[in-house]
Amino acid sequence: MRSNRLFLAYGVAIGSTAIAFLLSVWLEGLLAPIISPLFYIAIIVTARYGGFRPGSVAVVLSMLAIEYFFVPVHQLWPAQPGNILRLSIFLLVATVINLLTSYLQESKKKIERLNQQLIQQNADILQDSATQLRLALSAARMGMWDWNLVTGEIKWSPEHALLLGLEPGTFDGKYETFDARVHPEDRQGLNKALQQALQTKSIYRHEFRVIWPDGSLHWVEGRGQSFDDEAGQAVRTIGTVANIDDRKRTETLLHQQVEQQRLLLEMTQRIRQSLNLQDILQTTVEQMREFLQCDRTIVFQFAPDWAGQVVVESVKAGCMALLPLQIHDPCIGEQYVEPFKKGLITVKSDIYNSGVSPCHIEFLANLQVKANLVAPILVGDELWGLLAAHHCTAPRQWQDYEIESIRQIAIQAGIAIQQADLFEQLQTELKERQQVEIALQETQIQLQRQLAEIEAIYQSAPIGLSVLDSDLRFVRINQRLAEMNGFSVAAHIGRTVAELLPNLADTAEQLLRPILATGQPLLNVEIFGETPSRPGVQRVWLGHFLPLKDGDRIIGISTVCEEITERKQAEIAIQKLNAELEQRVIERTRELTDVNARLLVLLLEKEQAYQLVKEQAQLLDLAHDSIITWDLNSVITFWNRGAESMYGWTKAEAFGQETHSLLKTQFPQPFTEIETELLAKGYWEGELIHFTKDDRLITVSSRWVVQKDDAFRAIKILEINNDISERKQAEATIREAERRWRSLLDNVQSIVVGFDRAGNVNYANPFFFRLTGYTSQEVLGKNWFENFLHSSIKISIKSAFSELLNHNNYPYYQNPILTKSGEEKLIAWNNTVLQDLEGNIIGTISIGEDITERQKIEKIKDEFISIVSHELRTPLTAIQMSLGLLESGIYDKKPEKSRRLIEIAILDTNRLVNLVNDILDLERLESGSAVLEKTVCKATDLIQQAINGIQQIADRQQISLAFTPTDAEVWAAADAIIQTLTNLLSNAIKFSPAHSTVRISIEHQTEFVLFRVSDRGRGIPADKLELIFGRFQQVDASDSREKGGTGLGLAICRSIIERHNGKIWAESILGEGSTFFFTLPLPTIQL
Repeated sequence: MRSNRLFLAYGVAIGSTAIAFLLSVWLEGLLAPIISPLFYIAIIVTARYGGFRPGSVAVVLSMLAIEYFFVPVHQLWPAQPGNILRLSIFLLVATVINLLTSYLQESKKKIERLNQQLIQQNADILQDSATQLRLALSAARMGMWDWNLVTGEIKWSPEHALLLGLEPGTFDGKYETFDARVHPEDRQGLNKALQQALQTKSIYRHEFRVIWPDGSLHWVEGRGQSFDDEAGQAVRTIGTVANIDDRKRTETLLHQQVEQQRLLLEMTQRIRQSLNLQDILQTTVEQMREFLQCDRTIVFQFAPDWAGQVVVESVKAGCMALLPLQIHDPCIGEQYVEPFKKGLITVKSDIYNSGVSPCHIEFLANLQVKANLVAPILVGDELWGLLAAHHCTAPRQWQDYEIESIRQIAIQAGIAIQQADLFEQLQTELKERQQVEIALQETQIQLQRQLAEIEAIYQSAPIGLSVLDSDLRFVRINQRLAEMNGFSVAAHIGRTVAELLPNLADTAEQLLRPILATGQPLLNVEIFGETPSRPGVQRVWLGHFLPLKDGDRIIGISTVCEEITERKQAEIAIQKLNAELEQRVIERTRELTDVNARLLVLLLEKEQAYQLVKEQAQLLDLAHDSIITWDLNSVITFWNRGAESMYGWTKAEAFGQETHSLLKTQFPQPFTEIETELLAKGYWEGELIHFTKDDRLITVSSRWVVQKDDAFRAIKILEINNDISERKQAEATIREAERRWRSLLDNVQSIVVGFDRAGNVNYANPFFFRLTGYTSQEVLGKNWFENFLHSSIKISIKSAFSELLNHNNYPYYQNPILTKSGEEKLIAWNNTVLQDLEGNIIGTISIGEDITERQKIEKIKDEFISIVSHELRTPLTAIQMSLGLLESGIYDKKPEKSRRLIEIAILDTNRLVNLVNDILDLERLESGSAVLEKTVCKATDLIQQAINGIQQIADRQQISLAFTPTDAEVWAAADAIIQTLTNLLSNAIKFSPAHSTVRISIEHQTEFVLFRVSDRGRGIPADKLELIFGRFQQVDASDSREKGGTGLGLAICRSIIERHNGKIWAESILGEGSTFFFTLPLPTIQL
């Protein structure tokens, strides 16, 4: 075909030249003397049709034809030079015309070929765009429709069949078919939304349900935009329909999670706001039944034998109530107790088909249970009871969120029980403490009464009594000794013996100073001297001096002084009389009467002394303390009324009894040691245990004093006992209550802090010290508001504390506290006002829970949801707008615009897919579900594979990749490390200027291999070097739009490297570039 066309072209050259020649001959008269333009036309026609070579033939033939006019017959060359010039010009012009014409013809053919190619390319692009649009719509599960409102014609895309549950190609495109698939309850709302959009000329958007042929329900979302004619009337509506089942499921799941969190939050708030366990549990089961939509919810409390009873329940009308049923399930103790203690949650969708033991099936069937969900309630490490949800009408498939909800609720119930127990214990201990304080007050009153009685006895005693301090000044003195000395009681107080009794100063110093120095008592000392009460009269006193001690320190001396002047005079007189009688009995008979008279006086004096002793005995008999005397054989010789009241035996029953056998005395040390000390010192004191007549044990504070005769021989023991049983019991009760209270507060895993009214810390438990890092010396006595709160909240918290003290407001609030390191911990407080016995507020006790981590988790979750929503919305909006513009037909005649819109949709679809893939990769890595198969890998191979995958991008950005091979080996999962290197190289290329170099290097170190990826980009601010490894983090917010990327690449890198027990970090200088480092372990370390 081509050869035929070529021959035809040469034929045209010959023919056109011949025609030009013939016409020139014919018109020779008109054309002479110029060259006929017909030859030019022949050349043009030939060159246009055949090209340059046939045109050249036409030029040659034209030259030969023209010579006919210029060359004479029988000559080979023109005779005239002008003709030669004309022929030369013709040749030049003809050649140029031939060249131009052939070039233009060739250009035209090229243009036609290019045009044909462009048409074919546009067709291919449109076909690819349609295919990509169909794939995008299919991937997004979307369909498109075009409704002509004038004709009523509706055009549907093929994807509508899939959205309606029909096989591809079976949808007839009729609105009635579509309307038949719309859920009956949603038809009215769909039509109303469409009409409202048309009336308000707004964008139509509505969600509704469709029923597939298999009966399943599916959610779809319709969107559309109406177009008006020149009169403003809507003539056309274009829109999309998308399947939103996944979104609806997500919304349902989010709603369930929100409802779950709301329920847990309400429970937590009730736990903090109320300490009534019954109210908390009752509200819990009611709200849990409403949340789970089940037939019955119960709280079951175990007894020690693993039986128990239902303590609260919420039951649907028509179902059997269990409260207050006593339940004993033999299967629980045998099979479930230990698993329940470990946190087992039993999920039975159908008790007959869930592997339940026969005995347990029978038990559940008796309770009308078809399906149940049971979670243990743990208080500490002990199994307190069970939280159960029952479905009685039919089997039920329990959902994961329901299982998680009941687990969380059971945990909160355990906290509520523990808190209520703690509060009950505190209340009990407070009551016990109040009772002990009342008992102590009563004991103090009784002691004060007894002290008053003793003081009365002390002041009215017939012997002199006093107390001297270490400077020998009178601290206390009774009336009898004051009269002996000749001064009033008040005149003695604060003055020394030397100041009041100068005549006895030397004697007192000699007697009393050794007692202060040695602590040894001085008994039965006769003192001679004069006093101001009877100046000039020599008097004699019998003194007993006992040291007073405070621990091991001697603080004074107790003195007992009895005047024996008359008795000494009588003794002297008797001695004289006896001597005189022995020597002069015969001679002085006459004086016998006088002697008898004197003897009578002495007898009267003895009688008076006896009466005095009798009166003293009566005073002792009236004392409330038991006063007993017993001889050296421990036989009771005196038993006062106080002893009768204390022990129950009368005087008649006690006299003659062996004291220690009668009272069944229990000594604090061997009796022989006590006896030795008693006889050596003259006294002993301590605590004894006695038994009363009715065999009741009592504890007494006992004091023994040796009584001596005139010859200073021990003849009996004076024992004074004071019943301190109630005081000892009260002290023991207080100690035990204090021990239990402190043990509870010291071991509870919550902050417990006590404050006085000024806000000073008077107690803090060990958990507080562990949490904050402070020591007790750094906390106790310090003001809470000034030392442990941030300055910005001091005023508000102090105001809340004042309101709590004055009006009992703000018992629950949250605020951060400062630890010793300066870190802030967010604490949720539960405050209780403390009062004394009179009801006066003395401070508060505050129990706090550290919710710092919980707050951080909530913040991270909120930020994650916000960022993901934003990142998903942006590409979806771009895809929606691009497809909407394509569907509208605006760019039907503008293929370049259409192709650009499709490129935008594909780009954002890829971005969306990359985002989802990155999120899934990160989730698998952080949750540990991604299994990394680690092997020995050559570092050079890993880097080379990463470079191969990224090389085209680097070439396109005009970036060079520099890498020096090495023989280093690492223990790693190859694919994961290649992904890490690819992410780091991609970032380096993305932020590097053109014609720069990204360098990758490896350094073999002792225990690991260090990788470096360096670029010459703009750099990273110092405050962002750690932040960039977080989720959705960019140095600049515009980077996501301008550079692309999801903001998850470095987070994935960190997770991968940490899963390899390595580290990853970055260093950067602004304006010079950045370097990313990470380490991987050597194979020898792992093998």
